[in-house]
Amino acid sequence: MFAHMGWLKLWGRAESVQEVRDAIDARVEELFKEGTGTRGAVKTFQVGKGFLDSVKTHSFGVHSGLAAILIDSCARIVISVPKKPVNPFRVSEDSDEQRERTDGALAYRTHLTKSGAGFRLMLWELKNGTIEFANVGTKFELEIL
Repeated sequence: MFAHMGWLKLWGRAESVQEVRDAIDARVEELFKEGTGTRGAVKTFQVGKGFLDSVKTHSFGVHSGLAAILIDSCARIVISVPKKPVNPFRVSEDSDEQRERTDGALAYRTHLTKSGAGFRLMLWELKNGTIEFANVGTKFELEIL
């Protein structure tokens, strides 16, 4: 699937927020080496406190085959070259109002898979432009952590 997946090995050992960050950073570097994105478009990012739990709940571990999709998606969002559109996460299906956290962060989500459960990556964009990867859920899950 990808030429070199050292970042996937890092992900396989990820038990902390820092280890998740390391895997995403490693994929970002590989994308640059492949000629994807520019360093000037890199966004600061952080990992939310519920991210790892949601990843484990939905079997996005290294042996699932979904891990590569997740880490690649996160890295591409960080370098401003997402593979799938990153859309506002609305307060409800029939609303045009985007979810907003009490600190002013805006909610977004993007497709990870379309078949089966149809997984989504939920994230926040803080007022300063920092991306916070919040959680993974199914397309019917209306929760962002």
